Amino acid sequence: MTPKTAAASARNPGKLLSTSALRALSRSFNRFLGLDAKTLRRVARARQKLIESDGFAEKFYQYLLSQAPTQKVLRDYERRGGSIETLVRSQQRHLYDLLKGRTDIAYAGELIRLGEVHYRNGVEPLWVMGGYRLYADYLMQAAASHPGIAPRERRLLAEAIRRLIYRDVGLMTEGYWLAASRALIDINADEGAYD
Repeated sequence: MTPKTAAASARNPGKLLSTSALRALSRSFNRFLGLDAKTLRRVARARQKLIESDGFAEKFYQYLLSQAPTQKVLRDYERRGGSIETLVRSQQRHLYDLLKGRTDIAYAGELIRLGEVHYRNGVEPLWVMGGYRLYADYLMQAAASHPGIAPRERRLLAEAIRRLIYRDVGLMTEGYWLAASRALIDINADEGAYD
């Protein structure tokens, strides 16, 4: 982000990127990660099989609650009126969206916004990466062991899932750092650093 773009974002809370910048970023991720139609169809064909096993989201939050730093953030969230059950449902929805193979600008915008939400709520990028490790472990195991997925298809499916996970992590991290940059610009502006 250039200083000019960052300053514009600072004046426009809630919108970290223009539509054209978001479109360009989304296309760059898709192109660089090789997320073509064939790759996305592969995930779409296996989607139902990959999500048959219930309980991923619950296990995800059990893990987060077992780790001191993420437990503190989640308990603070509950004290502010948030619900872990709502987060579990949201996490399940996110897994479904990931497996839809969405690479459109709207989904890219959702991921950028989610990175911003993580920044505002003190969720560190490392924890996001750890969470996606859980996604990868779960999905790779499902792809490798589901009897309805042909053995010759498993490696290609795992690679397609890995690419989608990289895209999610990358865009969410972009949102986190854009929000952090905007906050820093706002702090400097309040202190008169740009006068």
